[in-house]
Amino acid sequence: MLLALTFVLGCACCMKSKCATKKEKEKGKEIAVSQVPKAAMEAAQNAVKGINLTEAEVEKEKVRTVCTQEGKTTDGKEHQTQVEKEKVQMVYTLEGKTTDGKEYKIEVTADGKVLEVSQEAKDNDKKHEKSKEKE
Repeated sequence: MLLALTFVLGCACCMKSKCATKKEKEKGKEIAVSQVPKAAMEAAQNAVKGINLTEAEVEKEKVRTVCTQEGKTTDGKEHQTQVEKEKVQMVYTLEGKTTDGKEYKIEVTADGKVLEVSQEAKDNDKKHEKSKEKE
């Protein structure tokens, strides 16, 4: 037991980690705004104050993360470990307007994490999109 613990601690002190994330989305499906989870609605309304949400779409997003750890044990042997993790989450895209007429699109997870806020603005009959991604 002590030997195994020494091995783990020995590896931990000289490990290098690298992680890569890949997202895959399935095509979205329009839903009624009333079907959006409460946490997602509240997060979207807090992201853009005074917005009236009128349209909603839901899509399934797979997030796959692969982490590779490389290092040496205390006796100098090289060691590599790879861990893969896949998470499926529902992402809601909500659209609406503020009282001043600005149109927004907000992407949010079912548990209320805001992923992206986009504002569409008309300027000389051309549409521009401002986008801000949240972490």
